[in-house]
Amino acid sequence: MKKLFIEMYKKRYLVMSCLLALLVVILAVVIISMYTDNDSSDENPVQDNAENLTSEQTGLLSGDSNFLVVCNGETPGEIVFMSLVEFRIYSESIVVTPLLADTDVTGSTYGEYYAYGGISMLKNAVESTRQCKIDRYVVMDEDGFCNIIDMMGKVSVTVNEEFTYVSSDKSYLVRTGDNEFEAPMLYSYFTVISKKNSPELLADLLCTVINEYMPDVEADDALAYFEDLCNCVNSDISIADYYSCSADIEHLISSDTVCIPYYEGEQ
Repeated sequence: MKKLFIEMYKKRYLVMSCLLALLVVILAVVIISMYTDNDSSDENPVQDNAENLTSEQTGLLSGDSNFLVVCNGETPGEIVFMSLVEFRIYSESIVVTPLLADTDVTGSTYGEYYAYGGISMLKNAVESTRQCKIDRYVVMDEDGFCNIIDMMGKVSVTVNEEFTYVSSDKSYLVRTGDNEFEAPMLYSYFTVISKKNSPELLADLLCTVINEYMPDVEADDALAYFEDLCNCVNSDISIADYYSCSADIEHLISSDTVCIPYYEGEQ
C-alpha cells in the first residue's frame, strides 16, 4: 500500500513539474513577443508601410547606390547626355560622372550598345568598363526632362559660351554669364553642351541642377517628390525602393549634401 502511494505521488509530481515547465515557456514567449513588438514600433514608420508589399515588390536599394541616367534627344538615336550618378549616402555626396557616347568598349561604343541593345546592354557595358554595380537606370526624353525641371521652377546656370535658343515662335541669343533657365531653354543648353563633347562642362551642369534641386525637397514631402520624379522617367525604380531606402533618402535630404562633378582624367 505504501509503495502504491509513493508511485502515485511520483506521477503527480511529474505531472505538476511538466505543467510548471509549460507555464514558464508560455510566459517566456509572451514576454519576448511583447519586447519585439515594442522594439519594432520604434522603427521608421515609412518602413512599416511597406509590410503589405509582396516579395516581388521589395526594393533593392540600400546604402550607396549607382544610377545610370540617359537623356534622349528629339530624333531617334540622339543622346543628349548619359551619366553615372553615384549616391554616396553617408558621406553626404552625389558624384556625377558623364559618360561619352563614343567611349570604346571591346570594339563598340556606349552609343552603339544603347542604340542596338537598349538600356540593359548599355548598363552591362558601363559595369564592365567601370568595374561597378549599377543598381537602377533612368531614361528620359525631352518631355520627361522638362517635367522634372518644371517641378523646380527656374534653374540658375552660368553660361560659358553664348548660344542661340530657338523656341516655337522666336529665337534669340543667350549670352555668357549668369542666367535663369526655364525647362525648354535648359534642355536646349544641355544639347549645346552635349555637342561640345565636354565631360567637364556636362558634369558641372548636371551638378548645378542637382544642387539646386536638393535644398527644395523637404523630408516630409520626400515620398511625393519621389513619386513625381518616377512619373517623369522610364526606369526600373519602384515605390518599394523608396521604402527600402527611406532612411537613406531622408538622410540625403536633411544633410548638407553636395554634388561633386567628376570626369575622366581628373585627379
